[in-house]
Amino acid sequence: MPMVVPSQVVRFIERAFPGVAEQRPSIIGHTSAPTLRSLVRLLDAIPSHLMPGDAEDFANLTIATEAARYCLARWEHHTNEGEFGDIYPLHRHPLLIIRDVLGRCKDEAPTPETTGLEFVDDSELRNQLRSDMSAAVSALQISQFKTATVLAGSVMEALLLWALEKTTRPVVDAAFSAVNRPIPSTKPFVEWMLGHYIEAAEVAGLIDQDTASQARLAQNFRNLIHPGKAIRRREQCDRGTALGALAGMERVASKLKARFPPVP
Repeated sequence: MPMVVPSQVVRFIERAFPGVAEQRPSIIGHTSAPTLRSLVRLLDAIPSHLMPGDAEDFANLTIATEAARYCLARWEHHTNEGEFGDIYPLHRHPLLIIRDVLGRCKDEAPTPETTGLEFVDDSELRNQLRSDMSAAVSALQISQFKTATVLAGSVMEALLLWALEKTTRPVVDAAFSAVNRPIPSTKPFVEWMLGHYIEAAEVAGLIDQDTASQARLAQNFRNLIHPGKAIRRREQCDRGTALGALAGMERVASKLKARFPPVP
């Protein structure tokens, strides 16, 4: 089953129930039962981590959803008479409540199980990376292997860039000098390629050899999004590449978590 996000449900309500967008829902009777039942199923399909975090919003959404269930049960088992209208104690139409509450929800947010990145001191970057990590895992679960592979690679790249910039260029250059190896590029870190980040992070001691090897595999998997390379190599993104990319992402996150202290 594809993941349902709040904005999709909002669009469904506005399309399926005339007047809701203008805060004036039309009269809804038993002939609308299939549409109302579809709405309830969509609400049930929204992942818990995308539901409202505000307690009052969550309570109001729950009341409105249960009002829809009650009305459907009444229509099915008792009578086809009666309308789906305002509810006590909110004194508002449930559809308006559902639309307004979901309109304040985000379509992207990390699941509680997503690896923490407490060491990343930029809260906006940290939240975005955790959302991308969560989205990569979700993509794997619904067999969107290319999406999972690409997202995992991009998170890994962003984490390594962050770590190298925190380590500073002089320290990284000195690490290469100490092992008698040439620096991958004279350009600023932000202009490097993923392969450069992996090599530099390994030389600077930010990740170990095994993690670097897994990261390079993920880098190769991400290259499969380029049609020319995919044709030449006769390969494509699949469950294996997605799992490999996710493993690289998780290993890099784990090693950096051990290397950098958490943000106070």
